[in-house]
Amino acid sequence: MPPETGSAERNPDGVWSIDAQLQTELFGLIAPGMPDEASRRAAYFARVTNSGLAVEVSAFYAALYAQAYFDSDLDSLLRNAQARFPSDSQLYEIVETVFNWHALNPDDWRVSRALIRERYDDDPMWWAAKVNFASTLMALLYGEGDLLQTMTLAGLAGWDADNNMTTAATTKSGRGVDAGRLGDAAVGAGAEDVDGLAIRAEGDLAEHLDEVALVANGDAGTELAAEEDV
Repeated sequence: MPPETGSAERNPDGVWSIDAQLQTELFGLIAPGMPDEASRRAAYFARVTNSGLAVEVSAFYAALYAQAYFDSDLDSLLRNAQARFPSDSQLYEIVETVFNWHALNPDDWRVSRALIRERYDDDPMWWAAKVNFASTLMALLYGEGDLLQTMTLAGLAGWDADNNMTTAATTKSGRGVDAGRLGDAAVGAGAEDVDGLAIRAEGDLAEHLDEVALVANGDAGTELAAEEDV
């Protein structure tokens, strides 16, 4: 069992705060195509710092990431993750409501953002799980699969924006695995420039790893390098 550090009795802030969301990417990444397992692990981990909705949100995101390896349809991903929770739960209601607001105002994210603030922004601080969950859903829906647009909206919406940008970007980048490649994110920059940057980065990394190996191995590394030269 996880410790009681996230329980409402011992950690009142854990009932509403976003803490547990911040590491959920890990559990989706280590359980590709296994959303149930990803959710289980995320919920277990989340209870170290949180309880209630915050734990459910963490499990939701983990399922989203895990399923994104094999599903590139955003609506399908969100709906499948939503279906893992009771229809009378707060999480289910938030997903349903943000979907409805997007359908009613498909061309103006600011309207949905204002509605989110009015309905969900009632916790003590801006790093609340509830309002940030709704905000991230909004960014994903209005981002329409565009990585830069999704991250931009997650940032412009405010609240715990840096974490929401990361969460939204992970969801976008995981869709169909290849859907979020670096080149796919090149909006207005030119795919050639971005691909070139990636190639240079790989080259620099390879050189750096060679240097690290030599330093770590000491004389043994030098001898191995000499043998390769021969």
